[in-house]
Amino acid sequence: MKNLILIFIFITITINGSSQNLIDIYKKGTVQLVPDEEYGLGNNWDEVFESYYDSIMGKSMADRKSLIVLPDGSVTVNHPYRDFYSKFSPNGKFQKEFQITRNNGSTFNKIKPIEGIVNGNTFFTGLDNMGNMLCFDFDGNYKKNTGIRLYDQTNDCSSQ
Repeated sequence: MKNLILIFIFITITINGSSQNLIDIYKKGTVQLVPDEEYGLGNNWDEVFESYYDSIMGKSMADRKSLIVLPDGSVTVNHPYRDFYSKFSPNGKFQKEFQITRNNGSTFNKIKPIEGIVNGNTFFTGLDNMGNMLCFDFDGNYKKNTGIRLYDQTNDCSSQ
């Protein structure tokens, strides 16, 4: 019991002593965000993000867009309520808009934003109201629809 208490005290002191207060670091000005003037140069941003000023009941949808950075440094932008994604090269050049395409060529409607990447080659979306998520490659080709089921713990994007 003494050993357990000593270990707990040692861990507590170690964690408190090595932690950083990020707000203090930010206020001191040691974090500098410098825009890359070359990133995305040549894009027609009014055309690329024509859906930026979309609104539902007078509320802007732009604040609901999010980014996913791929392993090669390229970026994919989620467009909620538009059922497509925008893909940019590692240097920010707009490449294409894409949807999730089934094997028969049809596309999914009412898609969720991309939440992450599995195995370095597969996107997965957030869960819909039935607990299902979609898995698809970086070009939007559908791979798998998987759900959370209590009886089946193997149902994920990584098991193809």
